[in-house]
Amino acid sequence: MDPIPVILVIDDDRNNLRVASDLLDTAGFAVRAARDGATGIKRAKASPPDLILLDVQMPGIDGFETCRRLVGDPETAEIPVVFMTALTGTEDKVRAFEAGAVDYVSKPFEFAELRARIQTQLNLARLQRQLRASNVLLEERVRERTAALAEANEAMARFVPQEFLASLGHAEVRTTRLGDRIHGDFTVMFSDIRSYTPLAESLGPEQTFALLGDYYQRIGPIVHAHGGYVCQYLGDGFMASFPDPVQAVRSAIAQQQALDTMNAERTAEGQPPIRTGIGLNTGPVTLGIIGDEQRFNTSIVGDTVNLAARMEGLSKFYGVRITISGSTRDALGDRFALRFLERTQARGKVSETSIYEVLDADPSDLRALKLQAEPDFTSGQQAVREGDLPNAVSAFARVLKTLPNDRTTRHWLETAARRLLVSETGGHP
Repeated sequence: MDPIPVILVIDDDRNNLRVASDLLDTAGFAVRAARDGATGIKRAKASPPDLILLDVQMPGIDGFETCRRLVGDPETAEIPVVFMTALTGTEDKVRAFEAGAVDYVSKPFEFAELRARIQTQLNLARLQRQLRASNVLLEERVRERTAALAEANEAMARFVPQEFLASLGHAEVRTTRLGDRIHGDFTVMFSDIRSYTPLAESLGPEQTFALLGDYYQRIGPIVHAHGGYVCQYLGDGFMASFPDPVQAVRSAIAQQQALDTMNAERTAEGQPPIRTGIGLNTGPVTLGIIGDEQRFNTSIVGDTVNLAARMEGLSKFYGVRITISGSTRDALGDRFALRFLERTQARGKVSETSIYEVLDADPSDLRALKLQAEPDFTSGQQAVREGDLPNAVSAFARVLKTLPNDRTTRHWLETAARRLLVSETGGHP
């Protein structure tokens, strides 16, 4: 059963109040009364009625000011105000509506008309309340839907990097299409955990999974912080792409530093340290969406990717932390301490590729020793190129006194010694 509508009548005339109360009561309304504007405002705020009937000519503040105050107060602003007054001039009616009234009834009035006007305003007020409630519900559902979409987009971004989508000109993954692609120059990074197979065998699946989770949670943010994104996680390694080669190298250095911190923690816990090798190459690639209509994936393809993978493999061969190609080296300027390792023909390549080591990734003491040995290392390489093999062997032997565990120097020494032996025996070692 609907509650009985409450009407507040504000009028300074006792007879008017009595008549209005009697008539409204017989019509099924609950009536409250006030004999001046200030009292009416106070009672409306204390217990808001469903509608206010308001006279104009009253002591103290008149009806126009009373209406303005009621409409201007958030506690009473939603209560419809109907003027009921003996003033009949057009100017008075205009002032009433400007003050915020919803209707104007002139005295003397026909009660049937007054009741109809009151009921109309009550119905309008009820519909407005329902509309506001619907709007609140709709806004809440929109917020919930927006939050759900944001969560879905955030979850999807873990599988499809936002930077990748932006490169393709998309803001959301749902707008992508199979075959979307762009071409451009990027620096591609490959990183790999050394001796992963025996490590995984010794740890078991659960501990191996936990190790990879810990490692990638440290490394992934470093990639993103330097403007790159991880294209693929490859189990014991990952492939990433960077639009800026300088930031790519800085990211590689920061990753190795983070790994040093992680290994210090593992050693303190009695766990074996892990080592990684990182390879970088810069050049043209195609980024795009590949797969079929049922499932697609982001991909980055091109010879640049293949050579980056080869750079990572050569980091293991030379026993260094970070190797970069000549194309990446050319884009860096003099920002980093580098050591030229060798020019070699990478597997599947026709032309030779220059390979450099990034010394900034080494601990400070090892980096200092490599820089100290750099003159002998460089002169040994030059001697090999000129065919001065005895001096090459001597130069590399001096380097090994400073860096006894340097695999790159040992490789050069063995190469020079083997060539020297062949030359001295007439081609028969």
